[in-house]
Formats: sequence, structure tokens, C-alpha cells
Amino acid sequence: MSLTVPDGGVEYCGYVSDITRTWPVNGRFTAAQRDLYEAVLRVKEACIKCCQVGVTLNYIHSVSKELLQEELKKLDILPTDLDGPDLIQALNGLYPHDIGHYLGMDIHDTPLLSHNVVLQPHMVITVEPGVYVRRDFPIQNHIKAKEFLGAAVRIEDDVLITSHGPQVLNKGTPQTVEEIIHSLVQVFR
Repeated sequence: MSLTVPDGGVEYCGYVSDITRTWPVNGRFTAAQRDLYEAVLRVKEACIKCCQVGVTLNYIHSVSKELLQEELKKLDILPTDLDGPDLIQALNGLYPHDIGHYLGMDIHDTPLLSHNVVLQPHMVITVEPGVYVRRDFPIQNHIKAKEFLGAAVRIEDDVLITSHGPQVLNKGTPQTVEEIIHSLVQVFR
């Protein structure tokens, strides 16, 4: 599976952005790539809805793990009967990072600030679920759907916390499979 996962951003007036997208190198998603991408996108969208005043990054991360677990079982990447320590090990191997980080004057702003800090209005965080099905995945025997081996998908947005709910700061960047394909067609015309 040839997917690319560019991660970048810009600096403006002393503040930075940090977004990640995933797209197929050849301009076309395979069925497995599309399914995995759309699963991660659903998790990202659900996690953005959780970005409310009064919650923590740790809470949003726990939601992301629960939702990714469900999605990966639907895709047969994780067996439906896997549980306990084996499930935790498998999920941590497929999703080895947190849901996001604080964003401000540096890409990983305030790295010493706990992810248990309650989100307040005007804080900016990233939301970046990802799944990485390495070919050398340590418990590869748990992966039923071999067509996913080698696939990596991460989708990252920058989210402003407001008293009226989350505001995605990079709104308008391609998100859906259709938007990504349309953008690639425009670039490679």
C-alpha cells in the first residue's frame, strides 16, 4: 500500500499550525486504503466533537482508543474476540501516540503541561488519530486482513476550544476521500 503521510504547518504572527493528511501516492485509494482512511476520519470527527471546555486531552485520547478499537475490529484488523492485555498491546502497536497536543507558539507547545489539564476557551490543540499497520507488527498473527499490512493513515486538525464548541482552524483543507482525490487531480493535471 503506497500512502504518503505529510505532516506540516506554517507560522503566522508568532503562532504555528500543525496538520497531517494522508493520500495515495498513485492518486487512487484501494478499497482497503479507503476503508482504513474513512475509519480514521470517523474517529477524528468524533474526537473533535469531544473538544469542549471542561474535558482533557487524556479524555479525548481515551475516546479515540475506544473508537479506533471498534473501527479496527469492523475491518478485521483486530479480531473481535481480542481483549485484555493482548488488545491493549495490539492497539498500542497500531496507534502508538496520543490523540494530540497543545499548539501555540511552538508545534508541541508546553510539552511539560499534563494532558490532564482541563481545556479552557482560547486553548488550541491538535486532534490526530492514526493507524500504522507495520509489516513487522509484533503480533502480526492477530491481523486477519493482510491487505492492510504496511498501511499508515493519520489525519490531524488544529482545534480552537471555545465556549460554543470546537472550531477547526484549518477548515477547508481536504478531508474526505473525494476531496483528496479531487485535489490530487487538480495538482497533477
